[in-house]
Amino acid sequence: MDAYEVLAEGGIDGLNRREGGFDFHVGATKILHFIKPDVFLIIDSNAAKAFKSNHGIAFRNTTQPGYAADKYVACMECAKQDILDYGLDNFRLLEPKTPIGRIYDKLTFITGSQYTSIQP
Repeated sequence: MDAYEVLAEGGIDGLNRREGGFDFHVGATKILHFIKPDVFLIIDSNAAKAFKSNHGIAFRNTTQPGYAADKYVACMECAKQDILDYGLDNFRLLEPKTPIGRIYDKLTFITGSQYTSIQP
């Protein structure tokens, strides 16, 4: 959570220094995923839709769905359980030689992109 919060911080000291000082939540998850793709997921608006619809993570139906470190950790816990429920070896067979986090990432992107909005 600490790494996420530091990377997501906006403003003059943050990674996102654009006008308005918006936080850098999606960018933070991309950086973490790049560093350790077996462990960290990318949570963008499509992934937020998928986690809201399939796991009840409290994302909002807006362009900024309320990203936060605690929600990021909750998403990762849900992903871990999904992978274990499916079977780790079976999951790896979906796309051999691809990091597990990347496989899951692709699945959440596809799932979330099917929703026009975050489902209740």
